[in-house]
Amino acid sequence: MSTAVTVTPPTNEQVMASWSKFGLTFSAANTNLQLKAQQIIAKYPLPTKAEDVDEVVKALSQEYSAIESERKDITVKLNGVIQKLMAHEKQVQEHLVTVKEVGLELKQVAVAEAKKRQQQEASILAEKLRIQSLVDKYVSDTKRRVTEMATNDYNTALAMGAQFERLSLLSKFTKQHIFLPANSSIASDMVQYYQLHDQQKLDLTMWYDNLLKDMYSDFDIALNNKAEAQQRMKEKEEQAAKERAAEQAAKEAMQSVQQAMSAQVVAPIGRQVKSEYKITVTEANHLLICVAYATNYALHLKKYTTVKQFGSLTVSQMANYLCKAKNDGIGISIEGLVFETVEKL
Repeated sequence: MSTAVTVTPPTNEQVMASWSKFGLTFSAANTNLQLKAQQIIAKYPLPTKAEDVDEVVKALSQEYSAIESERKDITVKLNGVIQKLMAHEKQVQEHLVTVKEVGLELKQVAVAEAKKRQQQEASILAEKLRIQSLVDKYVSDTKRRVTEMATNDYNTALAMGAQFERLSLLSKFTKQHIFLPANSSIASDMVQYYQLHDQQKLDLTMWYDNLLKDMYSDFDIALNNKAEAQQRMKEKEEQAAKERAAEQAAKEAMQSVQQAMSAQVVAPIGRQVKSEYKITVTEANHLLICVAYATNYALHLKKYTTVKQFGSLTVSQMANYLCKAKNDGIGISIEGLVFETVEKL
């Protein structure tokens, strides 16, 4: 049978006594190392002769190794304590990485759903605008056609000297037929239009009644000056045509704005997912990275390079600087060097 080992944690008094003892050891060591350092520096001043340089450097290096070793004998005792303290932040760091990974997936799904909804809404809007455009054109053409018929009828009435019976027949015919889509190719679209706009029918009879009232409001006076009345009627018809054209242009412009607005995807709330470039450094591409860095350094990469000594510049750092420039929109490319695209928060 195995015997369980029970570990008894130290008491607060024991912990305090241990740290107090270490504090005394640390203080004594600090004073001792400070004194030794001053003595070493005083013992080996800056050389004044070239032949003394190697000997001074060798002796000073030995002294440095000795004082470093003595310091490590003290600080090594803190390694376990530091690792223990760092373990807690490491847990948080690992959790942060996981949260970012999960968050990235959630936002990718949210963006995909937003795009899908936008596509659906854009499709519905496009169909509405298509039907609206057909209806607007139908209404505009109908008004033009009816105005021409009414004007011809008016001119005939002027020539005859009275409002003849055909006028009332025209009115009945127009109200019953001309405002309904006689063209079968537009009939089904008109039905959809009524459904989309919660309307039962397209009714222009009021517009037609007002047209006739305005046209014949001064008919008795017009009979006495037929030429002037016909000229005035022609000018009214031209003005009405301009107004219809302006109205149609305004509607088409509004439809263009609606289509442009429908193309804008509303991003999810919060920090957006962004795409960045990345280069995976391998044995196969490290020379290409060096060539790309050297080629683009003076023109593009100088402002991104933060290392002080070029002798310590690594291939990974070169790749990082290349990616930073490309992320800022600078066109960097070299045949064979692959820039990967990664998404991140």
